[in-house]
Amino acid sequence: MSELKEWLKGRKVKPRSVKELAEIFKGVPYKTISSWVNRGSVPIKADLKEKLYRMTQIDKFMPDDIKKQAIDKVKNYLYVLIDAFEPFKQSNVLRDSFRRAINKNDIAYLSSLLEALLDEKRFQVWNTFQKVQAKEVIKDAGKDNL
Repeated sequence: MSELKEWLKGRKVKPRSVKELAEIFKGVPYKTISSWVNRGSVPIKADLKEKLYRMTQIDKFMPDDIKKQAIDKVKNYLYVLIDAFEPFKQSNVLRDSFRRAINKNDIAYLSSLLEALLDEKRFQVWNTFQKVQAKEVIKDAGKDNL
């Protein structure tokens, strides 16, 4: 089953069917919209693809410019971070102060996420562990309230 078909099936409000989706995409042939839903096709026109992505948040409809913006944002932050760490390479005092001031869990989280983003299998494992840890925190929090 296509992702779009599953998305429609799981909705409680319109659009919930090809017909209702076609009402939103006025001017696009019903057969074309049916192909998006039933065959997993992707709109050729960039504006239709973007509209479908903004509505569904399904990755395969994500326009290239949105991908580029997200990647460029992270790249820019990485370059700023690399530049910000330059003084730490030269100063033991800065490194010691940093170690006392920073939350080590935040560093571990960021480091493991960056590593995981370089390989999809690693990311899936990382993501699974994040979900398990979150459940444990919630479960443990309930014990504190007794």
